[in-house]
Amino acid sequence: MPRRGSSRVATLGVRDRLQLYMEQLAELGRRRLFQEGIDFNFAIKYEAPSGTLLTLDQPDEDSLRAYLVSLRPFILNDEAVHLYSVYRLCWRHVRSSELRWRLASWRTKWKQVDKTAGGLRVVIDDEELISAEVFDVWVNAIFHVDVEKRQRLAAMDGIDAMLFRQVFGNFIVRSTIQIIELSWIVEDALRDDLVEESAPG
Repeated sequence: MPRRGSSRVATLGVRDRLQLYMEQLAELGRRRLFQEGIDFNFAIKYEAPSGTLLTLDQPDEDSLRAYLVSLRPFILNDEAVHLYSVYRLCWRHVRSSELRWRLASWRTKWKQVDKTAGGLRVVIDDEELISAEVFDVWVNAIFHVDVEKRQRLAAMDGIDAMLFRQVFGNFIVRSTIQIIELSWIVEDALRDDLVEESAPG
C-alpha cells in the first residue's frame, strides 16, 4: 500500500494510537454498509437454453466508495491505525499472557486474509490472486489516477473481471472482521490497564 503519515505515527504514544484505532473503527461503524452488512456473491448457473449465467451481487458503488474511505486507513502501511502495526504495538506492550495468546490467534487469521481473504483461492492466467494486492489495484484505480492499474481492470472481462471483483470484495469483508476482532483486544488492553506506557509505538 502507498506510504503516508509516518512522521505523525512516530510522535504518538501507545495509548494514543490504540484510542485512535477505536475512533477510526467508530467512524467505520457509522457507514451504511457496516450497519446493513456487506455482501459480495459470485455465482455460476446453467440455465437452458441460454447456457451458463454469471452473476455478481455487490453493494452499490457510492456506498462502497464511502465505506472504503473509512476502511483504507486500516490497510495503508503508514497510517497510525494500520491493522498489522497495531497488532505489533499490542504485542510489544501488553502485559497479559492471555491477551498475547489472543493476539497470536488474530495474527494467524490475518495472514490468511491478507493472502486469500479467508480461503478464496483464485488463479487467472496462471497467476494466483493475492487478496491484499487485488485490494491495492482497486483502491488505486478508484481513488488515484493510476493509469496502469486502471488499464489492468479495464482489460478484464467476463468471468475474470467478476472473480477479480469477488476477491476484492472478500478482502473487504474479511478485513472488516479482523478489524473488529482486533478491537476487542485493544478494548481489553485499554480498559484493564494492560498497556505499558513507557515508549511510543
